Amino acid sequence: MVSIFKKADVALIIFILLFSVAFYFWSPQQTGDKILVKLNGIEYCNVSLNEDTEIKIFLENGHHVNTVVIHNGYAEMQYASCPDVLCINHGTVHRIGEIIVCLPNRVTVEILGESPEFDGILR
Repeated sequence: MVSIFKKADVALIIFILLFSVAFYFWSPQQTGDKILVKLNGIEYCNVSLNEDTEIKIFLENGHHVNTVVIHNGYAEMQYASCPDVLCINHGTVHRIGEIIVCLPNRVTVEILGESPEFDGILR
């Protein structure tokens, strides 16, 4: 039986995988300082991520659709009136650019903050 990979090929693939995993865990990731909650694409509220609070989101008719909880610098969706509740199962977010989306209710929770001017420098 003929092998399509040589020992050097397998070693290179393993090295690339290990390097990728190491880079992912050791790369600097900035935590945000604010969350932006949108309902139907329109800003609902903008709250600091540093103060523990609970945000209840209501439609114009007064129907309660979602609840976002901020605690210890993390935000999470705690209640959703949608049938699949995928947004609750998403877990917590705290890094700049992370988003929790509740599609049936058209609610988004996005982490905002000061991002560095450069992602990295190549020489």
